[in-house]
Amino acid sequence: MLAVVSASASAVPTFSYTAGSVSQEGSAQLASVTLPEVTVTSGAEYSDDDLIVIDYNVALASGYTPASTLSMYATCVDGAAATITGTAAENGGELTLGLLSTDAAAGSVTYRVTDVDYAVTSAGGGGAGDCGTSNNSSVGAVVSLGTPQVDGAAARAAGSVTGTYHATLPNGVTDIDGGSIALAFGDGGDPEIFTTAMVNFTSQFADAAGNTLLAGVVDVTAANPRSTFVGPTAVSTANITLTDTGGLTSPAVITGITFTLNGDFSFLVDEDDATAGIQNDAFSLDLDIDGAGDAIYEATSVTASSISWTVTETAGAAALDRIDDIAVDFDNAVNGDGTNAMTDGSYTYGVTISYNDGGTDGAGLSLAADSIEVTPSGDAGTWTLNGSTTTISNYPLSDAVTQFVWVTNNGSQDGGIFATAFGGTGAQTMASCDLGVSSPAGEIVRITDELNACLTAAGMTAGRGEIVITVNAAAANIGVYAGYKHNADADRLNLTQ
Repeated sequence: MLAVVSASASAVPTFSYTAGSVSQEGSAQLASVTLPEVTVTSGAEYSDDDLIVIDYNVALASGYTPASTLSMYATCVDGAAATITGTAAENGGELTLGLLSTDAAAGSVTYRVTDVDYAVTSAGGGGAGDCGTSNNSSVGAVVSLGTPQVDGAAARAAGSVTGTYHATLPNGVTDIDGGSIALAFGDGGDPEIFTTAMVNFTSQFADAAGNTLLAGVVDVTAANPRSTFVGPTAVSTANITLTDTGGLTSPAVITGITFTLNGDFSFLVDEDDATAGIQNDAFSLDLDIDGAGDAIYEATSVTASSISWTVTETAGAAALDRIDDIAVDFDNAVNGDGTNAMTDGSYTYGVTISYNDGGTDGAGLSLAADSIEVTPSGDAGTWTLNGSTTTISNYPLSDAVTQFVWVTNNGSQDGGIFATAFGGTGAQTMASCDLGVSSPAGEIVRITDELNACLTAAGMTAGRGEIVITVNAAAANIGVYAGYKHNADADRLNLTQ
């Protein structure tokens, strides 16, 4: 045996490993997590009785026993005068690390250098790639830390598993090989990306960015007003892209999905009076499952304010193991007789996924069912109307004046009247109201009282406001006049042209 005296070196150990990823959803019961093999390349000279402590940020797994010995293989020089990194088959010597102690609760393992031997091991005859001469040094020697196991629940709670490598002289105090070093490494790029955790817990399910939302301009001028969108078309579709990350340890397996669309669905026709609730299939759910094609589902529940679909995996139906995309399809042509008027408005959606976790072993042993709300309230899009829009600037908000707002409709179609406003004094206020009145075809209607009630309800009673009046009728047929007079002197001023 050839031993040298330990000494500090300017270099520090380096590490390499392939980080692992564990499903956050699928690992709820996971008893233990196996860490990837970490290879350590020494930066210092080691000698007998030097200590190496490996600390993890979580406890070791119950029942796990660290390897009793580890082998650190030294470098050598081959027949072509090239330095070869040591392996079990080709090396310039072997340093044996014996297990000294284990503190499972603290996640700590200590090894002691029990033997240093720089005898060459070679499978060849000393040519290129074959060890010929030992470098008689542990600098550049490599050791595998194996594949330790840590406590699954503790690792999941921490969100990742990290560790440190700490080499000292036999006294356990004097550092060698850089002291306590994180088990981390960079990729050498620019900018350099660092790997700092051996295992990361990641959400398996996510609602990816870039969704296609419901969109359409409801045509108030159609032969059957508001029965189609401008185009003309009666169809509107939203596409929601889900991410179901593959390749994770202890994956969850989808068993069902609940998709809810929220908005104003008061325009949907109940197509079956004999059945409780609203029966209508104008909206449908289209699931793209694992890239294998579409499965279309009718709504489970329809109300005036929400539509929901609950799809569970059943025998004979498409397996729900991976759902790639969710399409919400609307076709007003199948809403009653296809002539019913749609309403404008904004929509939101929610996605809840039901799944089985990976069980206690990550492969389904004693699995349990669970669910996760992937998206509680996502933007599903907006339908607008191609009606008339008129802006009233500097609308006075005061009891000292009397306002006048009139809407003239020269067409043959009635139109509901809406108002949005911004203004007031101090902190500016916004208001949005359905005024509850219509603009009758061929008539003039005064909307001052309804507008002022909307503004008052929003706290807009002083200063001035910017008012937008929207009428759900063809813009060419609608005229809006606004003005006011000072109550004290009866002076009149126009607010529109």
